[in-house]
Amino acid sequence: MLNILSALQECWKAGSKAALATILSVDGSTYQREGARCLVLEDGQIVGVVSGGCVEADLALHAQSVLETGEAKQVSYDFRNEADEVWGLGVGCNGALTLLIQCFDPVANRAGAEELILEFTRKVETLETYTVATVVTSHSERFRPGQILYLTPDETMANAPGLVELNYSGVFIQVFVEVVTPRPQLYVFGAGPDAAPLTKIGTFLEWRVRVIDHRPTLLAPHRFPGAEVIGVRRTEYTNIPIYAGAVAVVMTHNYEIDRQLVSHLLKSKASYVGVLGPRKRTDKILTELADQGERFSPEDIKRLYAPIGLNLGAESPEEIALAIVAEAQAQTSGRDALPLRSVTGPLHSRSNAPFTVAPEGVSPGACNS
Repeated sequence: MLNILSALQECWKAGSKAALATILSVDGSTYQREGARCLVLEDGQIVGVVSGGCVEADLALHAQSVLETGEAKQVSYDFRNEADEVWGLGVGCNGALTLLIQCFDPVANRAGAEELILEFTRKVETLETYTVATVVTSHSERFRPGQILYLTPDETMANAPGLVELNYSGVFIQVFVEVVTPRPQLYVFGAGPDAAPLTKIGTFLEWRVRVIDHRPTLLAPHRFPGAEVIGVRRTEYTNIPIYAGAVAVVMTHNYEIDRQLVSHLLKSKASYVGVLGPRKRTDKILTELADQGERFSPEDIKRLYAPIGLNLGAESPEEIALAIVAEAQAQTSGRDALPLRSVTGPLHSRSNAPFTVAPEGVSPGACNS
């Protein structure tokens, strides 16, 4: 999402057009799900992905016609035919998808272009979940394809995310409804050398990353590109507010500070609290906190991960960072981090329900869906 916003902003500055493609619906196994987007620039470059390369070349041709006419259009691809006679790609995804391609034109349609940039900015910066609808088809001049609509709570409850027919202000229109959630929040407490690869992976994943430390020399912005660096006093770590659902990693390498942070974070609404270091060290912290009269529920302790990270055989700081981020991703998504080949069911499901383990030798299908 960040790369598309950046590209839109560059097009705005240059006064150049682009075509935004959004997946409206999918059926079966596909590389991306509803709401995935890519941007086709005037020179043919594509920012973002909507498939694993299965449709981008053909999509770029459709995008050129949208850029020429300024009119939005829908395109559909169906790969459920095993012979794949229509497209001749042999991708084997066994899925179908429909996309809306709309024109971004900061010269001929400045208001519409500005509306799109503002919405993408909100998607990137929001700290609250909200629902937004994009007009797909309309028989009224009041609503144009690609127009952004913000739904009331009642309208949101009545329309599940996806492609729906909606009576909006007395006009029946088809809209794509999506629920926008905040980007994952990653707090890294400690700016030592091992924090750099962790923040690098976090920013690469487009998480909102904050690095907190009391040592100014370690908080040089060039060490943590894309992250927010926050300087505190040694006694002020626990003054940092933690957003609900956040991922917090404690790696100050200072026992007293880590103890303060474990207490602070387990009292917060962070969904994942990871502590770098051996199990005995964290057990000692918990014992000392208990001796001081602090009590944590079983649910609180379940959010505490120490030793931190998945068992990937990690040794280097980069490998450890990968193990930490993978564990945090699985935990916040309600997954169990099993190999995908060992599970059945829709892999892109947003449900927190546990997977069912597949019989040995059975593959869950193509394209990780």
